[in-house]
Amino acid sequence: MTYGVRLARPDELDVLPAIEQAADIRFEGTPYADLVASYPTTEVEEFADSQDRWGLWVAVDPADRPVGFAHCRA
Repeated sequence: MTYGVRLARPDELDVLPAIEQAADIRFEGTPYADLVASYPTTEVEEFADSQDRWGLWVAVDPADRPVGFAHCRA
């Protein structure tokens, strides 16, 4: 399977918190689990602010659906 990376679109922001929560689960049972659990899930408004500043990238599956993201905070 081939994935792509591109800037996030405004219509995709609502799915990013669920992707973030799914990623957090991957840390369960690791030395980083408590650190990851201590951070709240990012609010859609914060994603929107980053997207407005070109600081939000998504990894997309072959159907162009977001499956991951990189969130650059200023």
